[in-house]
Amino acid sequence: MTLLKSLVLVVICFVHVVTPIQLVTKANSKLSASQLQDFISRPSNWPQIVASSNGVESSSSSSPNAIDMPLTKGTSVKEYFGLNLLSVNWTCRESKPGRLLVESPDGLDGIADQCSMQFDFPQNDDDSSNKQEVLLTMAYNPISPLAVLATPILVVDNWVALNILLPAAVDPNPLNSFRTLMGQLYGIAGVAHLADILAGESVLFTSAGIPVYTDLPLVGQAYAWFWCAVGPLSYFATSIRKEDPSNRPSLVADGSLVLYGLVEVIGVILASTNSEVLINAIAVQGIVSAAWIYSYKKGKAIIS
Repeated sequence: MTLLKSLVLVVICFVHVVTPIQLVTKANSKLSASQLQDFISRPSNWPQIVASSNGVESSSSSSPNAIDMPLTKGTSVKEYFGLNLLSVNWTCRESKPGRLLVESPDGLDGIADQCSMQFDFPQNDDDSSNKQEVLLTMAYNPISPLAVLATPILVVDNWVALNILLPAAVDPNPLNSFRTLMGQLYGIAGVAHLADILAGESVLFTSAGIPVYTDLPLVGQAYAWFWCAVGPLSYFATSIRKEDPSNRPSLVADGSLVLYGLVEVIGVILASTNSEVLINAIAVQGIVSAAWIYSYKKGKAIIS
């Protein structure tokens, strides 16, 4: 009954929507305004920074490589979404220093029309600042309740695009960025574990099927302290390599990440009675390893 009421409310809200929905997303980048605009203006880069985008192709059969060049006024491209089941034809209406505007009057068939994406790159006059702002204003006219329901998803998709995927796509040293991120996460985890066993009730341990800290044998308590220590150790070890422009594996930085992963998995093996927790711990480290390999290969491609 609650679901039915929710659907009715959505339909009622949709009936009263008479103006286009507008979503605004801001982000900062270390690139200059011109570098940011150059990257975003090339449609072939869109799938790298938009999680929902599957691919882009030129609308002109005579210029199939047009997607690799910055958009100019009048240029059209076709972008695919949802496992290539959905598509939108974009036409560049404005391309000048500081602004890129693409529009799609037909939009997404049966879902939304009068779609537009406007990117603004305001010039940063503060030379001492290392941040350049990019502003995305997305607008569309919903012609189906689905367009209204998709609004929260688009908000998240746009935020992830500009704040996570864009920095990752233009990062000149992805391996060091990955090390820094993991070092920070492991450092926070280590401090959280320490606070939990000293001032808490071992919630992190018990949720993983591990006995509370005070019920562990002396060896187990010593291992718990070691577990807590390798987090900050990883943070400091990865910080040492933070400004290193090379893309080579590091015994110290990468070794500290491997050490934390091993300590965590071994700790679960020795103390947890929950096999699902062990599978999850191994899966997490598998994802971390895959991300390291991806970052390393991407860095090598940039260097070459």
